Amino acid sequence: MAKDEKLVVEVIAAHNLMPKDGQGSSSPFVEVEFEHQKRRTRSKSKELNPIFNERLVLVQQQLSDSRRFSPTAAIALEATMYVVIFAPDDSQLWSPHVGVLELGILGATGLMPMKIREGKGGSTDAYCVAKYGQKWIRTRTVVDSVCPKWNEQYTWEVFDPCTVITIGAFDNSHVHNNGPVRDARIGKVRIRLSSLESDRVYTHSYPLVMLHPTGVKKMGELHLAVRFSCINAGNMLHSYIRPLLPKMHYVEPLLVRQVENLRSQATNVVAARLARAEPPLGREVVEFMLDHGSHLWSMRKSKANFFRLVAVLSAPIAVGRWIESVRSWHRPVQSLLFVVTYVVFVAAPELILPTVLVMMAITGLWRVCCTCVARVKVVVGGWGLYALRPPRFRSRLPSPLMSFFRRLPTQADSLL
Repeated sequence: MAKDEKLVVEVIAAHNLMPKDGQGSSSPFVEVEFEHQKRRTRSKSKELNPIFNERLVLVQQQLSDSRRFSPTAAIALEATMYVVIFAPDDSQLWSPHVGVLELGILGATGLMPMKIREGKGGSTDAYCVAKYGQKWIRTRTVVDSVCPKWNEQYTWEVFDPCTVITIGAFDNSHVHNNGPVRDARIGKVRIRLSSLESDRVYTHSYPLVMLHPTGVKKMGELHLAVRFSCINAGNMLHSYIRPLLPKMHYVEPLLVRQVENLRSQATNVVAARLARAEPPLGREVVEFMLDHGSHLWSMRKSKANFFRLVAVLSAPIAVGRWIESVRSWHRPVQSLLFVVTYVVFVAAPELILPTVLVMMAITGLWRVCCTCVARVKVVVGGWGLYALRPPRFRSRLPSPLMSFFRRLPTQADSLL
């Protein structure tokens, strides 16, 4: 288990309580809530001056250390593709880091005005938040500027190059407002380290895009300088053949609802911890950086999935419509040719296969089919041998080759 700190609350007594049961008495108890943990004392029946003398113990998990956290908490924070590192809780079991990540947050241009001020028009009080692993950083707030300049630099130790750093931009709503307000989201950028060339400085502008009810909208551009320095090429190459998740996640996998529940609880713990930081981060900032609620249903996702399904079924639907048009004789020539061909094939079925082969040769599909069949034979043969291997050589863990391909960056990750 992770190293925890205990918060002990000693409840001694209470005096002169107000009666609440309508009979001039009450049955009080004390309840303590801390970081989504609740503890309560025993109830004292019909007592307005109760004496408890009880100790309530609450546990505070130490998630602030960027290298001391449980794998379950790491999975619960983000989707698996964005989780940065899985490390044991014991520091003696840590693997040596493979490199150092340096991030320079230079500035932003063309930010959309997020608030209206009297006599000044549109304005933005922007700041940035970057997250890699369990280490979060926040820049200073540049007041009243749509082209802020930060010029701040931060570093992280990298234990796995197939990881992601997240940088988000927000509008500080507390500058001219003392009430309980939420910082507005401007946008965020994700960069996968495996898409970076070692020891090369990348200085680029990244678009900040947000999804609004009216559609996707560009909110500005964020200027970053990124460099990943590899200090141990052997360990870095070895990390590519390791599974993405720890062994127990393959031996005893969690259900989807369990993962989402853990993810929600871990988000609550991290949000409570960062709210006590200096300067503090609001819950809305943490949820945006961790994609909290991304698994929930939305009309946009439903429409996108519907159109994907329609695209997959478009070919069968087109064939069905053509058959229906033949049956309804909307095009008499096509219907007549189809009926004649059908009668010929029924009268002489031995002509079906030669006719199909001739048509394939004319259209050039024969060579394509031969090539596809050869590839299918190789794939099916290899998969069959792999599936029928003796149980002694089977494992629930993915093979090194599969782990290597899963760790390669996709085209969506190649942002630079």
